[in-house]
Amino acid sequence: MGLFRHKASISAVSRQVEKSEDIKKRGTMVRAQVVDVIVKRNGYIVLAIYEDRWLGTQYSYKSELLTQQPAVHIGGEVIVYVDDVDANGRYYVDC
Repeated sequence: MGLFRHKASISAVSRQVEKSEDIKKRGTMVRAQVVDVIVKRNGYIVLAIYEDRWLGTQYSYKSELLTQQPAVHIGGEVIVYVDDVDANGRYYVDC
């Protein structure tokens, strides 16, 4: 049973990588400002905010769980790819 779970998790990870690559290919690139880097027991999470100056709206983005310490800091910038084609709210934070 342990092997079955392991194989399922590998396929889930590969699907997640495919989704992120798809979003990076066809998504709109925006630069968001890092507002927090959360340290978890098993990794890091980066929180960023993008402000649309034309509309006056702010969008918040949260990265996936990162296993290595990100090279960004609070006040820095990260690139966020937003999937505008499907308009289902998917995005990818590139740390």
